[in-house]
This record gives sequence, C-alpha cells and structure tokens, in this order.
Amino acid sequence: MQPESSVRVSRNQGYYGKCRRPLIERFSVRIMNFTGNIYGTIRIQDPLNSQYINNRKLEESEPISPANNDLVISGPDQAISAYGDLVVFVDLMDKDSDLPLVSRGLMVWSFASTIFNEPFSDVVQGNYGSGFASDSVRVNYIVFKDAVEAGVKVTLIIRDGEDPSHVYGLITAGNSDFAEESVLFRKRSEEHIGVRSGQLIPLSKFLVAVPLNSILIVRADLWNYNNAISSNAIAKGTAEFPAKFCDFYSMTIFFMYLDESMIF
Repeated sequence: MQPESSVRVSRNQGYYGKCRRPLIERFSVRIMNFTGNIYGTIRIQDPLNSQYINNRKLEESEPISPANNDLVISGPDQAISAYGDLVVFVDLMDKDSDLPLVSRGLMVWSFASTIFNEPFSDVVQGNYGSGFASDSVRVNYIVFKDAVEAGVKVTLIIRDGEDPSHVYGLITAGNSDFAEESVLFRKRSEEHIGVRSGQLIPLSKFLVAVPLNSILIVRADLWNYNNAISSNAIAKGTAEFPAKFCDFYSMTIFFMYLDESMIF
C-alpha cells in the first residue's frame, strides 16, 4: 500500500510570542567548497542579547560536504531583535587539519541600511586559514519588519509498534511568504536517536521568527532506523499554523499505513 499523508488538528502545543516587532530570522550558516569536520563557535550580538548559535568542542565536530554544507545551528533561545545593529562572531576550526577555517570572523548587519522582508546571504569577513577562500562562510538571513516569534515542539506518538523508535531525518520551519526554511532537526541514519512515545524530539533549534499574519509551515521527513539497509517512515508532510499573537496550536502529521505520528 502506498503511503498517504494526512494532517489533523489536536491539542494545543505551539507557542507564539506576545509582541509584534522587527525580527531577524537566521536561516543557515553555510560552509562553501569544504569537505571535512568542523567545530568552534558562532555568537550573535543584537541590541538586547548575546547568544551562541554554535558551540561545538573538537569531539562534537560536525561533518560538512558540498552536498550537505549547512551547519546544524543550536538556537537562538530568544528572538533576534532588529531594533539595532547585529554582529555575528565566527571562530571555526577544521578538525582534520587542526587549522582554523576562519578566526575572528565578523558579519555585521546595520540597522541604518535596513532592507526589510528580503533574503540576504552575507559573507563572514575574517582571517581564513590557508587553502580556504575568503568567502567560505556565509550567513543566510532575512529581516522581517513586522513579526512574531514562534516556539516549536515536536512529540512522537506511537500507538502500536516499536518503542522507542530510532529517529532520524529532517524537520524544518518556514513561512508562507518566503521559500527559505530553517533547520530544526537533522540527523543522518547513522546518527539516529531513541525517542519513546509521548517524548519530545530534541530539536537543535526551536524558535523561529515569522511574519505577522503569514503561515508558519513545519515540514517533517522522519524515519525509524531498523538497520543499515532498512528503515520505516514515521512522518512525511507539513503542518501549518497562523502567525498570530499569544495563540497555541497543534497538528499531527502521520502516515495512514503506520501507527506512528508526529504532534506539533
């Protein structure tokens, strides 16, 4: 039987921020023309907060290749304010050569030259290591003029079957106004994690900025790892939520032929 996806409304779980204000959504930090393993730090300083969105030790290094060149970002834990200038500080190391990819890297966004509601891809300026091009690290982001913050939680529900499930795959969040998406969860099959029914799937990023009165779109493509040659689909589809003030929403993405589903 061919898989058939469906979505239904369930109990409230999503969270939307109280205040409409200009916010920055950082979609990705992209490593160009690189194959290897990366560790280090990326810190964001906005007018209100200083937050790490990447803080990996050597033993936590992340594999990067031209086909999969976006870093898995953790955070921010608070929305990035666009009320003033933004600075991104980048220090990344190549684990395999034990040399810096970029040190004292900076990307500066100026409030004075603001262009709202348009995606940007800015180069991180800094001291690039030998053999690395001076545009090897890029930050992809957008500044929303009138936005709210949304917190996403994803719960695995298993009605009948293997428990725990060995989960891997991809969860992203975007909105109805733009094609760009932010990665909330990304695991390769060999990185699968055990998740029991009723448990939250641990997201590397849970908070996103969404234009007011748009639609938050959460997309899931998740699998249950059996062995090196066999996996079962858990969920493949989208859940959509209106971006409004102080509202709570929940939806379920599931496959009709499975008894495993995702609640957002």
